[in-house]
Amino acid sequence: MIRFPHKLYEIALMKQIIGIIFIFAGGWLVYTGYSEADSIAGKARTKLIDLKNDIDGKNRTPRQYWYYGSGALLIVAGAGLVMRKN
Repeated sequence: MIRFPHKLYEIALMKQIIGIIFIFAGGWLVYTGYSEADSIAGKARTKLIDLKNDIDGKNRTPRQYWYYGSGALLIVAGAGLVMRKN
């Protein structure tokens, strides 16, 4: 039988644990974006995307920017969950 937490301290503890997981996942995404941007393949991909944008005018975003943005969002959400008072 599945036992659901019904006490407030159990729910608050689960929110803090989820917040910490969000912070670590966000840190991992930011690190992944940095390593992608710092690698030779990432730099070449960024230059090629800039060249494609100049040629046809479409708006393309390098993958590392998506990693940075989603990582920052997870870090902020996790910090909000950890610091939130019930």
